[in-house]
Formats: sequence, structure tokens, C-alpha cells
Amino acid sequence: KKGVRTIYNGIAPCQKASVSSQRLANLPVGCSTILHVGRLSREKNHEAILKSLQQLPGTNLVLVGDGELRAKLERNVQVLGLGDRVRFLGEITPEEVRAVMGVCDLFMFPSTYEAMPMALLEAMAAGMAIVASDIPANRELLQDCGILLPPDPEQFAAAAARLFAKRTEAAALGERAARRARQFTVDAMADGYESLFLS
Repeated sequence: KKGVRTIYNGIAPCQKASVSSQRLANLPVGCSTILHVGRLSREKNHEAILKSLQQLPGTNLVLVGDGELRAKLERNVQVLGLGDRVRFLGEITPEEVRAVMGVCDLFMFPSTYEAMPMALLEAMAAGMAIVASDIPANRELLQDCGILLPPDPEQFAAAAARLFAKRTEAAALGERAARRARQFTVDAMADGYESLFLS
């Protein structure tokens, strides 16, 4: 719109991290692993991830974050028979988040609404293959650097299965996502505000 200027939030350059932490002990290895980072709240739509996981035998899930729905989600994990395949890490440090991103295979982000999804941007910067809900904020940020779908568990599961089977395609998506994420720097954000204030 005329007179409206968009200034995107920026993130620091993503550096691979290797953190020795008791909280990160026993992370799933040797199998396909889905990651989600975000508050455990309704708009993040974790139920879609859990229902997708039911359709992905041999796949594990790591959930980073905490929130008002944690107890409910923990119960649902047991009800769905996923107790041995889901790991709740709670709140962890940014360095630990980067370390977890380095060992997981796919970032799943089925939010029903978002403003500017910083967790999605951080996953992009880490070069992760991404399956996300096709909502305006995710679409604007991810563009063609990941798979955008309605937040439907069957479609999410099918996309995840394809990326697990086609590692070359997953790696290519991750590389595109990392290149796009380099546009969203702290310097670019500061320059945008400086230009706005001076105009």
C-alpha cells in the first residue's frame, strides 16, 4: 500500500553449534527426526504434527518450547501411542536450538496464524528442509524455499515422507532457504529503521 514500508526483523548469522548439555542427551539419532520450535500454544497447531507423526512410522519428533498446552500435549502423545517417539525439550538456549537444528532432518511448522515467524526464519538460516502451513506470514517469508501446504496432517505427513525419501531434494530446499535467510540480517533491519526515521 502507498505510504507503507515493510521492515523485516533480522537475525544474527547462523553458526553451527555443538552443545554438550544434559537437556540434549539422548536426542534421536539414526532415524528420521522432525523438529518444531515454538510456544506450546493453540495457534502453533501441534496436534497436526502429532497426527502427521502417526502416519510416519520410524520417525521421531523433537519439540522445543514451553507453554500452556504442554500438559495436554504430553497426554495426547500417550493417547496416540507416540510416547517413545516424542521428546519435549522445553525452553533451551539459542545455542542449544542451533545444535538441535543441526541433528534434525525436517522442520515442521503448521501454525494457523503468525506475525513474523522467527523460529521459521532461524530454521531457514540453519539450512533445514521445511514443511509449513500456507498462511500469509509463512508464505511471505519462505516463498519457494520450502513446502507450503494447508495445515492438514495427511498432507504434512506425505510431504515429510517424500523429503525423507529424497534427501537430495531436501538438501536443495535447505540450501535455498539458507540463501534467502541471509537477506534478513540485523544490519538490514537497522538500515531500514534508520532510513525510515530520516525520511
